[in-house]
Amino acid sequence: MSDEELVVLVHALGTPDATGAPGLLIGPALVLVPGPPGALLGGQALEAVLAANPLDGEGAVERQRVSAVHTYSTTSTEVVTSLLAVLEHPSCHAPWDIGAEPDDAELADFEGDLWRALAGLGRIPDGDPPQADVAFLRRLPEVEAAQRRPQWNPVDDEAGEDQRRWWPRHLFRR
Repeated sequence: MSDEELVVLVHALGTPDATGAPGLLIGPALVLVPGPPGALLGGQALEAVLAANPLDGEGAVERQRVSAVHTYSTTSTEVVTSLLAVLEHPSCHAPWDIGAEPDDAELADFEGDLWRALAGLGRIPDGDPPQADVAFLRRLPEVEAAQRRPQWNPVDDEAGEDQRRWWPRHLFRR
């Protein structure tokens, strides 16, 4: 992503996007959330929203359910330090390339904290994941609705004739 950054928010299904905890897409269907709030740890259904920031109308806004959750805790205090959310489907957005998953020895060096381990090993940026500001959150529903609006897209049939059909715009992104 050149001047864009991928904003990922994980929140309880049915709650506003603004309540989401920021995360980082570290695999096609894996989101890592550092310091997850208690609202994500109660066993309720979760949802992830993924969108390029700034919202210019070209990038896809994805909304996916989380199919599984794994937590990482410090070895000394057993406080949950990271949450790994498994999305139902691979994202259309490019994930952060973390290379190989840290082994047990590397995790132990960071007391079992996956976020700190990946940052300490230089596999993700140090600090917090990209945040969603107020302007981003206000535009999110508008951009999401626009991408779902059908539009005419030309489709050639076998005889080479233009057959116009309704197709969602985001299916034709390149």
